[in-house]
Amino acid sequence: MAQVKAKGSILLEILIVVLTVVLVYTIYDPAMKIRAEEELKKICRFRMKNIRQAELKYFDEYGKYTGNIDSLIAFIKAKNLPDSLFFSTVSEKFNPDSLRRCPKAQTFYIFGADSAGKYYWLECPVGHGFIGSKDKPEDVNKVSWE
Repeated sequence: MAQVKAKGSILLEILIVVLTVVLVYTIYDPAMKIRAEEELKKICRFRMKNIRQAELKYFDEYGKYTGNIDSLIAFIKAKNLPDSLFFSTVSEKFNPDSLRRCPKAQTFYIFGADSAGKYYWLECPVGHGFIGSKDKPEDVNKVSWE
């Protein structure tokens, strides 16, 4: 004769499965958010390093820094600078037009140069770092995270 399960035990099994799924999600979700944030920071810093690379090429060509992202992108395109000069990630290949914005907030980088073009500064609007300094010209091309 077959044994009949009590209805309470079926509900208990369903509850255990649901709680297990919730537990796995609460452990997995924050880890994924941390990984995604780290990837955005990495992309942001690579973009900033690419701006620095382009500024160095611009300086070699004109003897000054531009401090203007549109001029810099136009320079990259006009001079047909090789992609091998720039940094890429697995998730993002180099694209000059991507240099305008931070990938996390999609807001413009804070970017400028002194009137003579002797130094420039670049800052991420969400705090992923900066290159150069408005107040310390001797820090030109110096990155904050290395």
